[in-house]
Amino acid sequence: IDPVPGCTGPVPGRPVAHEAPSPGFGTVFQPVVDLASDVTVGFQAMVSVAGRWAPGSRAASPASTGADVAMEGALARAAMSVAPVLPGRCWLAAEVSMRLLAADPILVNGIGALARQVVLVLQQPAVADLDASLWWLLGRLPANVSLAIGDARPNRETMNILAKLRPAYLRIEREAVARVEHDRARQRHIAAMVADAQKYGSKVVAAGIETPQERDVLCRLGVHGGVYAGV
Repeated sequence: IDPVPGCTGPVPGRPVAHEAPSPGFGTVFQPVVDLASDVTVGFQAMVSVAGRWAPGSRAASPASTGADVAMEGALARAAMSVAPVLPGRCWLAAEVSMRLLAADPILVNGIGALARQVVLVLQQPAVADLDASLWWLLGRLPANVSLAIGDARPNRETMNILAKLRPAYLRIEREAVARVEHDRARQRHIAAMVADAQKYGSKVVAAGIETPQERDVLCRLGVHGGVYAGV
């Protein structure tokens, strides 16, 4: 793989996550970094309840913790309420379920009123089974809202969702990133996903980057952004 300017060097010092607690909730914003420039371009909102994270995770999203719709909506509101503390023009990403978007139009309208770009991260398995009414909903989100597909994989299902939904981002998880510098097959799969994403105006973001070697390879493969593990 040929080197790309700006894609070398150590993983930058861990950016300090911006924390902004709300009553009963702790909200942590994990920086999302442009891999080519090391500039923070967005923040992933993560939440806790009564100071506790979900088991096995330092920072968990409401959609990944099995919260019911009411709790998930409360957690999403806690994250959105402190969005103004984020610096500059960085976007805010929040993981949500389709059931929340369908059940809580007031939340969706509130997101639309924020003076910030918001990225709603939907998990791939849920998106794959959307019915016509939910596709209709996704087509009518506020102008400041973009979509991302979490747990994206180099398979037909992801490509079908990419072609139909055309999200702004595809997020690959730690499982696809671990020791990628030693796995040529994994590199080919990621490169192919990046190429397919570019056809539809989408960018690939990697979660859980742990080493400079992983970061450099992902950058050279065309992965746009990353979240460093442990931030």
